[in-house]
Amino acid sequence: MANEPDQFVQQLFHAAVAASDLARNGRDPALGDLRCTMYALGVILGAVLTAPIVDHMGAERVLTRVLTLGALCVLSIGLLDPPFWLLSVIICGAGIGIGGCQAGLNSLSGQIYPPAIRSTGAGWALGAGRVGTIAGRLLGGALLGLGWRAQSLFIAFAIPAFAVPLLMAILGRVRRSR
Repeated sequence: MANEPDQFVQQLFHAAVAASDLARNGRDPALGDLRCTMYALGVILGAVLTAPIVDHMGAERVLTRVLTLGALCVLSIGLLDPPFWLLSVIICGAGIGIGGCQAGLNSLSGQIYPPAIRSTGAGWALGAGRVGTIAGRLLGGALLGLGWRAQSLFIAFAIPAFAVPLLMAILGRVRRSR
């Protein structure tokens, strides 16, 4: 099940972006829309930029690096208080590294299962990712309800975000050793 951790992290990120917009008093709500647009732009750029590289380097190597970029961006949102323009660039980077990898993760889930169970394995991976979609938003809302600050959410969400490229690297090593 290659993609459910990434989808969970993606949903945590969306919840944290929404939380940061709510937590920043005095900001124009349109700026929050721009942040979400920058994330979506990053998702598109991530898919377009990583696809050709996968053919040369292999899916696991490319996905490990790009997922690490996404995790670093999520962490930097929590640790830094950048000006709006830099925050927008960081959010775009998070979109590249988290959402932009989704097509590659979906493709990889179809490759890692033996043909006899490929459709079942890929289906379960996608289904588990949908659970992450729901759980990520619920967890983000629950932590906000407990009084967590938006920056603390990003730092906490960076932990599973860094786990995903680590697991991808392990998967790549296991597949290469066969």
